[in-house]
Amino acid sequence: MANPTTRNLTARNAIGRNPHIERALELHRQGHFERAAKIYRNLLLRNDKDAYLHQILGVALYQMGRYEDAHRHLTSALLLRPNYPEAYTNLGLVLAAVKRHEHALICHQRATDLRPDFAQAWVNRGGSLRELWRLEEALHCYERACALDPDLAPAFLNRGAVLLDLEKVDEARLVMADYVKRWPDDAAGWQQYGNACLAVLDYDAAAQCFARARQLSPRKVSLLVDCARLELARGNVEQAQQYADMALAIDHQAQFAHRIKALLMFVEGNWESAKASYDRAIELDAADPRARVQRAAVALAMGNRAEALDDLDVAIRLWKDYADAYRMRADLLRTAQRYDESISDWDRVLSIKPSDACAKINLIYELRTICDWERERQSGMAVDDSLLAVLDEKTVETISPFIPLALSDRLDWHRQLARAHWERTGRSHLKRDRLPLRRVTQGERIRVGYFSADFHQHATMLLMAELFELHDRERFEWVAFSFGPRTGDAMQRRAQAAFDRFIDVRDRSPLDIARLARELEIDIAVDLKGYTQDARTGIFANRAAPIQVNYLGYPGTMGVDFYDYIVADPVVIPDELRCCYSEKVVRLPHSYQVNDRQRRIAERVFMRAECGLPELGVVYACFNATYKITPEIFATWMRILDTVPGSVLWLYEDNRWAPDNLRREAARHGVDPQRLVFAPPLPNADHLARLRLADLFLDTLPYNAHTTASDALWAGLPVLTRIGQSFAARVAASLLTAVGMPELIVHTPEDYEAMAVSLGREPDRLAQLRRRLLAARETAPLWDTPRWARHLEAAFRAMYERAAAALPPAPFDVRPDGSVIFVE
Repeated sequence: MANPTTRNLTARNAIGRNPHIERALELHRQGHFERAAKIYRNLLLRNDKDAYLHQILGVALYQMGRYEDAHRHLTSALLLRPNYPEAYTNLGLVLAAVKRHEHALICHQRATDLRPDFAQAWVNRGGSLRELWRLEEALHCYERACALDPDLAPAFLNRGAVLLDLEKVDEARLVMADYVKRWPDDAAGWQQYGNACLAVLDYDAAAQCFARARQLSPRKVSLLVDCARLELARGNVEQAQQYADMALAIDHQAQFAHRIKALLMFVEGNWESAKASYDRAIELDAADPRARVQRAAVALAMGNRAEALDDLDVAIRLWKDYADAYRMRADLLRTAQRYDESISDWDRVLSIKPSDACAKINLIYELRTICDWERERQSGMAVDDSLLAVLDEKTVETISPFIPLALSDRLDWHRQLARAHWERTGRSHLKRDRLPLRRVTQGERIRVGYFSADFHQHATMLLMAELFELHDRERFEWVAFSFGPRTGDAMQRRAQAAFDRFIDVRDRSPLDIARLARELEIDIAVDLKGYTQDARTGIFANRAAPIQVNYLGYPGTMGVDFYDYIVADPVVIPDELRCCYSEKVVRLPHSYQVNDRQRRIAERVFMRAECGLPELGVVYACFNATYKITPEIFATWMRILDTVPGSVLWLYEDNRWAPDNLRREAARHGVDPQRLVFAPPLPNADHLARLRLADLFLDTLPYNAHTTASDALWAGLPVLTRIGQSFAARVAASLLTAVGMPELIVHTPEDYEAMAVSLGREPDRLAQLRRRLLAARETAPLWDTPRWARHLEAAFRAMYERAAAALPPAPFDVRPDGSVIFVE
């Protein structure tokens, strides 16, 4: 409850000094509100036209929680004295107590209009603005109050609090450090100082502040909740639970206590209970946008995207400048391919926080997705500078580590951002100590678990389906943990038939899935998602198995200590780049990427005309997702088209905005926009068949073609790639090496352009490359899936045997004969 103004709690009124009033005021100051109110009423029986008596009686009634009676007397005071600033601001407090914040604000504004030097009224006005989530205006009010009365503690305290709300953390910390020096016995000051320390991740300082606050106010509910927040941030879940329980035991109606309890349940994987607690928190305060955003996070984890979007919409209506809500909604809209709306939300974040480098990176990524490079140019933000700047941002969790893979070829940034992202989002987990390895005895099998959301018609299954079917079942037991959709499609049925056990864990939390894997005594857990969409990295943070492996789904390092190995090959991770990965690098002898030889190419024969392609002329193609197309690579493509007469560029129609934007860019480069042809999505077998119409696949950098490169090579379409430094920038080179065509790997933009032009001018050479590719389907290591399976299994055996010998993970290479050599 806010404090009413006490400026007029004096014995002076219109009729001079009165001993009865003096006695009542003394009782009032001592907190004996009922006894003081009784005297005020008796005095009003003698003179009910005394505005002063109505006002101070209204204050006493407010302090007793009798808001209706307080409202009546404060209104009477204003009817008797219309320009009474104390009565206005105290009436505002009464209205705020019954959640009528808009009306409360009007009263406080009237008080400050009547008396511009009324510091306490400015504080109260700031409180109403804060309740309405008009935080910048609230900050102005608190600063005005501080200037008017340097000794008014609530003004400084609330200024620090709203600075924290606005994420002006460094300034808030300075304000609160000064506050506790001036008012060292105020528990609220130490509490807010602790919150400022917690916001900058200074856990020890926060703990000291909260301890001092608890000495001064041991039963303060909001303080206990903040102690729970601190312990959760430190990973001490049990202690956090204890603080939350203490808070709710004191006040079961405390909305913020229900919120922290919900968060703890969410961390523990009890999603239904977490949702119920957030429901209760919102029931207690439907105008709190933070509870809406937190409930949206639970809904997303449970796969209820529509519910999450509804909550985010409400949160934004309640607080029009809620940057975190816009961030979360932008990500949700992106996954729904509503890119225009997502871009609008990132724009809104930047209007709230113009220096937010994380938002700028997300915005650039969204603009790249729809190929709106004109807006990117107008932003004036260089991608590399953005990535470098964000490393010190407190909002680094708002960048998926996947995004930098498409924007930069800097391996050091990839690792730093991945680590920082997890440290900021990883909440709390089971102890990460290595699990004891189950000893496999004679006749037993090593248990390998594959974890993915993509055991259905998805690029991962297009590559891995045959591997699952070919795996050795005499020496291994294979278990799938599926947390993706239950599609029932042909690829999902194929996966279900391939595994010894196929477990649907879609409705379980990461913690529950990790516990299940432990119960099943999985020896090796393989993460096929990494940081990609629908990932559940928390499974591995909670140590699902003694040995944990990063493979295929995320082409980069996870940047954390709970993944032991990453599966690679000598091309994607050469010797000199091993040090850039947090995992120990395991290299297979040919390509890290497995392929399914059963991938069917439709018998349908496509004609160029039906695909919008010219009958004559070279067809350059790139079927990569549009976010991989950079302005630089597109400029190179335009120069290639300009140099090779009659040629066209055949691109994948990824979204409805990209074609128009790319045609405008072509015109900007002086190329006829009609020389760009767009291909709509088709079933994979038909897509492979139509790829035969192209002459040369032009790859992208820094994010190469991965599955799309395999598609092209399998269909007999040569791929020209430029190799980079990062994993994602070396995949196509790995595939070309494994298929026996390393001459299509170049290292500079000049060589890339020259090779594309040269091949475009030499149709016989292109035809020869195509013939070699088709022949390689029978002989190349890339397509020898049975041998590839044996190599991966050799890697799994080496991981297991090393752990069984009580040795830590170490890098090693699998040789073509299946033997293993450890790397010093």
